Amino acid sequence: SGITLVYEDGLLSFIECSEKVNISGTKIGMSLKEIKKKLGKSKIIKFYFLGDDKPYYKLEYILNKRKVKFVRDYLEDRVIEIIVYRE
Repeated sequence: SGITLVYEDGLLSFIECSEKVNISGTKIGMSLKEIKKKLGKSKIIKFYFLGDDKPYYKLEYILNKRKVKFVRDYLEDRVIEIIVYRE
């Protein structure tokens, strides 16, 4: 289907998007530079997944009153995950 709905305590918490999903011209597999070119300025944030010592990077935007997070692979500059949150 292209999306996975994730619920916490019976309420929709966020939506994970697959390669099939296009959000404002962006999709999994693009570089952060390509995402910024499509969506505008955003600070690249370095972070770590719990229990993982490898750094990842993300961009966050507010699109249509929803927070959209683009997560970059730690090895190469390509987005591996797009997550949409309720604002």
